[in-house]
Amino acid sequence: MLPAEKKVIILYTSDLHGAIADGDLASGNPGGLARIRTAIEDIRSKHEHVLLIDNGDLLQGTPLAHLGYRTPEHTHPLLKLMGPCDFDFAVIGNHDLDYGREGLEQIIRDAPMRFITANILSSSAGDSAFGPGYAIRSCSDITLAIIGLTSTVLTSTATQKAQNGLLVTDPVESLQAIMPEVNQHEPDLIIVAYHGGVEKHPQSGEPYNALPCENQGLAILHAFPEVNVLLAGHQHLVMNETLPSGQVILQPGYQGRFLGKLEIEKPVNSSENIRFTPGLIPVESVTPHPETIRDHDKLLSVYQQSLSAAVVPLSEPLEVKDPLQDVWLTKHPLIQGIHQALQEFTGVDVTTTPFLYNAPFSIKERLTEEMIHTLYPFPNQVVILSLSGLNIKMALEHGATLFEHTSTGIRISPAWASQSFHYEMWDGIDYDFDVSMSPGFRVTDVRYQGFPIDDHERIRVATTSYRASGAGGYSMLHSDQIVQSYTELIPDLLIRIWGGWETFPTAVRHNWRISS
Repeated sequence: MLPAEKKVIILYTSDLHGAIADGDLASGNPGGLARIRTAIEDIRSKHEHVLLIDNGDLLQGTPLAHLGYRTPEHTHPLLKLMGPCDFDFAVIGNHDLDYGREGLEQIIRDAPMRFITANILSSSAGDSAFGPGYAIRSCSDITLAIIGLTSTVLTSTATQKAQNGLLVTDPVESLQAIMPEVNQHEPDLIIVAYHGGVEKHPQSGEPYNALPCENQGLAILHAFPEVNVLLAGHQHLVMNETLPSGQVILQPGYQGRFLGKLEIEKPVNSSENIRFTPGLIPVESVTPHPETIRDHDKLLSVYQQSLSAAVVPLSEPLEVKDPLQDVWLTKHPLIQGIHQALQEFTGVDVTTTPFLYNAPFSIKERLTEEMIHTLYPFPNQVVILSLSGLNIKMALEHGATLFEHTSTGIRISPAWASQSFHYEMWDGIDYDFDVSMSPGFRVTDVRYQGFPIDDHERIRVATTSYRASGAGGYSMLHSDQIVQSYTELIPDLLIRIWGGWETFPTAVRHNWRISS
């Protein structure tokens, strides 16, 4: 009898953003760690050699995730839920630093898996800040090299205080430094787990909105043909592409909607090349693991008193049935309330905010802390920018590309796929979009205090530290324009300021109009 082929299965998650159960998912699509765990256990029951990797942005994005960082004396509750999944390796995501370097170091100390990071260095010592740059794992006579990388966007979106002496080097340059050492191990397969995406769609060539060097996946594969597989993330895209070079790119969306899978086989005949088959496993029809759901509910009950605390009563229900119609094409009271809180906090009359919960919701009587952390899941901080009129017009023109004119009306442009949370809505200025016009010519009117904005006048604008980095394609915004910054996290700021209001206002100032 001929010996069987040797096989290893690699599974990976990316951009879970704290999602455990379906109720954590803003997408409205079933997913989360509970379903992922069931899928993992099913695969492990069928295969002897299975490795599990998380690709970053793991423990941020839900009320429970936020409160876990508020009690550093205890192991983060989501790490407890991850434990039974038995992750082998993890990569740092840009949002994993949202609560500061100290918070991340605590996570790494408590985590049940090993972190690998080749391009996040301690600037004082010059060595890796959070673990080795790569790992070598031999299973079933197959030697794998797994290299961990993080997008350089980390240095743009995290505050200097949060970075606390970290240096994020260019991924391509980091690979150039580490690859000779990796090759000495003579791996059968080289895998790069990169919390970053691709610059453009591999087939159509359509570019994605991003900062320069935010996503360098294609550059990595072009520079290093010996890299066989790129496990990507950050963009929240669903992608399974094989390039003409034979190199593979996987990306499993976000919030656990898909589980990435790489099946690696080494033929018995040593003259044959190693084979690997990429795939994405949808978990929509997978039963959530009952133990994870049970443990999740227990942990929620521990924090329930804080989560259910009423912040502000509603004079009328807050509802969104269709985000496009109710938020992006018509100003919503929630968005107006965020603007008013930012204006009250900063004393600045021009503010921007995105809509971060891309799903229907209905809140009847009051806003609680849990609801606020759900609707505003990113712990951004406030900054004030000094912008020229031209900067503002350019930012508006970029935002207007969210929309696409069709014969049946306005829709979200495919170029903004899974990226609508980047779209900024403005208050304190008046503006009109004509979506039937070509991109770059859609802003038909912009006024401040009743007068057309001059390209050279300067206006103070309160926005988020994340947007001030230029993330999401807002390259006209950058940190050099910051004239004041604040440390309070925006979800906490909203809880504090809204908590001082008698009721949440439902009146909306309709300062913008979108037509086609």
